[in-house]
Amino acid sequence: IAGTFRELAFYSPSLDREMSYYIYLPPGYGSEARRYPVLYMLHGGGGDKDEWPAYGLVNAADRSIQSKDIKPMIIVMPQGDLSYWTNWVNGGPRWGDYVARDLRRQVDATFRTLPDASHRAVGGLSMGGSGALQLAFRHPDIFKNVGAHSPSLHVDDGTFSAIFGTGADFAQREPIDLASSAVDIDSTRIWIDVGEEDPWLERDNPAFAGQFDDVKRVPLPVL
Repeated sequence: IAGTFRELAFYSPSLDREMSYYIYLPPGYGSEARRYPVLYMLHGGGGDKDEWPAYGLVNAADRSIQSKDIKPMIIVMPQGDLSYWTNWVNGGPRWGDYVARDLRRQVDATFRTLPDASHRAVGGLSMGGSGALQLAFRHPDIFKNVGAHSPSLHVDDGTFSAIFGTGADFAQREPIDLASSAVDIDSTRIWIDVGEEDPWLERDNPAFAGQFDDVKRVPLPVL
């Protein structure tokens, strides 16, 4: 790649442990004084921070930046374990704060970012897609752009009560509920895609998209 790919680690106060992450810096980062928008990409429940590099995200972004199909950006790929990227109920691990506060501050303090919500995006696949939506809906002052690929969404049936809780606790962590109750998300730019044979399609499609008044359904080409 023409850009730079690095693995770093830092201490997260929210989790009280060292956390590692990958970061991609675009071509020219080392020789230019400009600042860059940042994309945070969250892995799925069966993966780890190696997921997005393995899918080819870094290589694809690097090629697209070089061909000027997209503007140069910084991409952060953190480790999230099986966390659903949210603060767990009953004083459990604060995975949401780890991303929205600790990691975001670490990246903004270390690299030349454009440190405002309009130049910051969060995305993810499956568990990461659910986590990305949850983080954007809970923190519209931090993330104004969110993309979810086949997000794993849930109903309040107790299956994930150890993480989400039930009732009001569940509603504060589940994107379907947050989409209708979160404040100040009207200006958030939202992208959601789900495969036609995805087992989550029934829940992702009508239940979630129905929360928005101006959903545009765009068919994607088969690659």
